[in-house]
Amino acid sequence: MIINLLDIVPGDIVCESGTGSGSLTHGLAVAVGAHGKVYTHDIEEPQVKKIETEAKAHGFSDRIIPALRDVTQAGFQVQGQCSAVFLDLPAPCLAVANAIAAFDRSRVSRLVSFSPCVEQAQDLCATLSEYDFINIRTIELIGTTYKAETPIIYDISDMEKSKSSRKTIRRNAQNEIISANESATQYNDKKTSALIASPDKQPSHAGFLTSATLLSR
Repeated sequence: MIINLLDIVPGDIVCESGTGSGSLTHGLAVAVGAHGKVYTHDIEEPQVKKIETEAKAHGFSDRIIPALRDVTQAGFQVQGQCSAVFLDLPAPCLAVANAIAAFDRSRVSRLVSFSPCVEQAQDLCATLSEYDFINIRTIELIGTTYKAETPIIYDISDMEKSKSSRKTIRRNAQNEIISANESATQYNDKKTSALIASPDKQPSHAGFLTSATLLSR
């Protein structure tokens, strides 16, 4: 979803801040292709060293360029070159100005940010609006589990038929009992339908994915 929101195509130059595990960094490297670049930044040295090692091991050392850097203070590695920026920061609103400086302003640019708290997303949206971004949208991400069931659905007439059938079974001979059971089986087969149900309680941590567009100038 993040890659789609960033509108990445092969050959693009992308900036990322908040390398973390490097899983998204690898996805971005695949998306930009052999002629693209991913400049990833993190303030934790172990994360930077880890992505350097993994990039070499996975054949992406020519595409992934890591840096130990706080982009809210020092900005991004590149200026006026990238087409998309992804932020995973405690205060993404503080990185907006530096993201604009990293954009290639001759083309339309995309910014996407992940925030675990709605207040971070609200502050970011306000800042993006101040800097003339358009199409500002926030998606709430909530983990939900669904379960597929095939229940048997009865109505009042079914219950009356069931009562009558039980009386008949008690009265009649064994061959009538077998006949009634066969009829019930056929009836139940016709009264089944698919149903999607979720558990009543699903504790989960929400997240907020904000995207916006900056037009060329």
